[in-house]
Amino acid sequence: MINIGFIGLGGMARNHLQRLREIPEAKTEAGTDPDPGRRAEAAEKYGLRVYESHQEMLGREKLDAVYICLPPHAHDGQELEIVRRGLALFVEKPVCLDLSYAQRTADAITRSGVINAVGYMCRYLDVVEEAKALIGTSPVIVMRGFYYGPLPPTPWWRRAELSGGQIIEQATHVVDLMRYLAGEADRVTGEAYHGAMTENEGYNVDDASSVNIRFRGGAIANLTCACVLAKQYCPGLEIVTKGRRLWLDLPPRPVKLVQLDGVDLETDSGHDRFIREDQAFVAAVAGHDQRLIRSDYADAAKTLALTLAMQRAVETGDTVRL
Repeated sequence: MINIGFIGLGGMARNHLQRLREIPEAKTEAGTDPDPGRRAEAAEKYGLRVYESHQEMLGREKLDAVYICLPPHAHDGQELEIVRRGLALFVEKPVCLDLSYAQRTADAITRSGVINAVGYMCRYLDVVEEAKALIGTSPVIVMRGFYYGPLPPTPWWRRAELSGGQIIEQATHVVDLMRYLAGEADRVTGEAYHGAMTENEGYNVDDASSVNIRFRGGAIANLTCACVLAKQYCPGLEIVTKGRRLWLDLPPRPVKLVQLDGVDLETDSGHDRFIREDQAFVAAVAGHDQRLIRSDYADAAKTLALTLAMQRAVETGDTVRL
């Protein structure tokens, strides 16, 4: 049995708590959150022993693994404390807003050898596995990614200094898949749109952004984002290789892979991406097998580096090299 604790008990934590209930080897034991309402809900709904601070939880509980489900700006040594105690670690994306912090954390994790994972759940979709297999060794030539949606109601999301903005906090899933399929980026340029959402008090993130990316392997790509819709969330990715065009519809829409050139193909994904990543993490901890993890912390830090570079390019208008 894997005894699990949580740092942060908001929406993403609830996603994992619900799925972990379905995994026989997982036992959710405790959680910590500064909000008394979230602590009370977690205690009542999930039977957690709850604490105001992660230091108190870690000092009193006998845990095997800890999930960190915090807003991007709230990472302040929690990972290093967990690693110091030799516990397995699952961190929700983005891992933080400070690349130097992410790199220090990645180094500490590597030295410790603890099992670690980051919540890039789209890597666990069967349609992504199939897309990767279809691409095979053919070089990716061009990609077109997008993430359109409404302005999230969460107050910290609407502040760039707290969330990082849409590229870093939301579209990071699409950017991560670009890396997963095409490798590392070399340079980025970008532009942003402002002025559409001025009625929202305290809002200072970009209304929309467009970024061009050059990958080291030669692929070129574009990512467009907007948080101005009324209700619909619409993320996706188009991939072109020689003789093949693939289209990926991503959650929360029905997940689908369509091959539009070459052999006709349409594949729907009927599984829950969250439970797949949770199953992989629990199995990795139980067997001490890091190979089961498709997004580890060191790799997620590379996605953070790319999204930070993209946001800097949008803000400055400069070409940013990685």
